[in-house]
Amino acid sequence: MRFIKKGIQTALHDGGRAGYRAIGVSHSGPMDLFSQRVLNILLKNSIVHPVLEMHFPAPQILFEEVCSFALYGADFMPALNGHPILNGKIYSTEPGWVLKFLRKHRGERCYMGLRGDFDPEKWLTSCSPDPALGFPDLPGEIKLRNPEKICFKPGILPQVPTGEIRFVPDFEYEQLTGESKKKIRETHFSTTRASNRMGYRLEGPPLQLSTPLELVSSAVGFGTLQLLPDGQVIVLMADAPTSGGYPRLGYVSACDLPALSQMGPGDQFTFQAISPGEATALLAAREEDYKTLALTLKIHGH
Repeated sequence: MRFIKKGIQTALHDGGRAGYRAIGVSHSGPMDLFSQRVLNILLKNSIVHPVLEMHFPAPQILFEEVCSFALYGADFMPALNGHPILNGKIYSTEPGWVLKFLRKHRGERCYMGLRGDFDPEKWLTSCSPDPALGFPDLPGEIKLRNPEKICFKPGILPQVPTGEIRFVPDFEYEQLTGESKKKIRETHFSTTRASNRMGYRLEGPPLQLSTPLELVSSAVGFGTLQLLPDGQVIVLMADAPTSGGYPRLGYVSACDLPALSQMGPGDQFTFQAISPGEATALLAAREEDYKTLALTLKIHGH
């Protein structure tokens, strides 16, 4: 599989770089973990098998051998050898076929999974690029070992982001004024163009603390909500730093981070406050969904 064009910020992501946050190295990994898991279940891969994360303009890909692949997440109007194809279905290629993405229809990140083993370049156990170093870089081609064709008819519909993001109030949340607590629960926020894999800067009603705080840097991660000096909120994303000194208002439910990652500039949503127990129950239910999907595919002969 060769990249005729690499597109913008195209990268391979596996399960991320676990165990190195204590020395200041970001975990990284895919922004939309749900899409990665679904693709790997579809393609009978391990759950952390590398997937290609693509933004628009997306890459143009030449297949030089027979293989099977699937797309998930954002809809970039994909076309295989000039014929429209769908997200959530497995397609098998022939040598010389070309995959293009014609326009951005919905979502911000499209993911591509491949059936077959390959050994991308890694740094500290992961092929996900480190945001500070930009390494490992995307190779010009991906060579599969033992490529396999998969014949499977049913498709899995991509998740459509909702207008509600659930979060757990925590840390310095109680230091907000009563009016600010009401604003964060009852008003709309939107993502801005100053958003990336490190953090989504939001635009909404300015929030205020009841008293000024001087904080030492504290641990932060994927999903942490921070209050900026101008009263706006930033949600840290997959390439989040390991620590930060802004007040932390809580963290986004892990189940809603994939939906948030598919939102682009100007997309609006509201926050819904939930308890830690509710967040844990949502995550457990999501894990059951993965198991149900895998079992369903097995029953249908996948």
